[in-house]
Amino acid sequence: MKWDKPSLTLGVPGKPGNNRYQFCQPSDVAISSTGDIFVSDGYCNSRIVKFSSDGTYITEWSALGLSNREYQDDTIHMPVSLSQEDWASELSYPDPSYSSSVDIRGLDFKVVHSLTIIPSEDGTLEQVCAADRENAAVLCYTLNGTLIRRYGDSSLQPSVYAIQYDPVHKLVVGLTGSTYTSVVDPTSSNDNVLLPPNLFFLNPYKPKSLNELKNKSYNPYWADIYQGSALNGFFSVQNVRSPHDLTLSPKNDIIYVSEIYPYKVHRFEIQNDSGKWMNYYCDSV
Repeated sequence: MKWDKPSLTLGVPGKPGNNRYQFCQPSDVAISSTGDIFVSDGYCNSRIVKFSSDGTYITEWSALGLSNREYQDDTIHMPVSLSQEDWASELSYPDPSYSSSVDIRGLDFKVVHSLTIIPSEDGTLEQVCAADRENAAVLCYTLNGTLIRRYGDSSLQPSVYAIQYDPVHKLVVGLTGSTYTSVVDPTSSNDNVLLPPNLFFLNPYKPKSLNELKNKSYNPYWADIYQGSALNGFFSVQNVRSPHDLTLSPKNDIIYVSEIYPYKVHRFEIQNDSGKWMNYYCDSV
């Protein structure tokens, strides 16, 4: 099959921006079972943007969810797939919907770096989850932007680079960054030691309705990864220094981790040991 041109384009090539039609260094994309498209936008704009399958803008939200972003023309959904002649006129007008009811920059993502979809199973809500890189957290939402859970504590420091849902084992697979730590070692001339990144596995919370989220004694934004036995497995990746992304094989038995500086792809064969993801074999190319 030969592709002459894309069937759908989101954003304006070479023209970053902060509105319904432009992104600024977007980092990932995910597609739900309904065909809706989610874009993590990303390095500059700290938001998740939702489009319909034909490229029509639907909504966007910050880390705390849709309730913290108010839209003055919420019923007006403009198509993103505009002809080249229409770009100038459409982008010359300010976007009236991009306003905030709170100071979202103080409560927002710090580089929303990766997205994954948790499908509906036995009546549970389908979710879109994001890796909040510099906040070292994973945040999961309904497809309409309601925050369901935030997973994060010191175990995910210093950063969460990538996540992907494993439908076979029903886990979210995640990748942290590496970090330097200070140690006192009189035998060493270097006081900084590189701690390698980690692969981790989460049992995501899967509510069947929004009513399950109304427990006032629980604040989903401040949840840690141990609440509800969310942490299923966790191990150090010794051969990786600068991780950036991951993906799973079709059988969900191999994890591929991409590394920058140096440019490498690492292949991990994971074995399930008594329900805990413990053992791995690594091969690099």
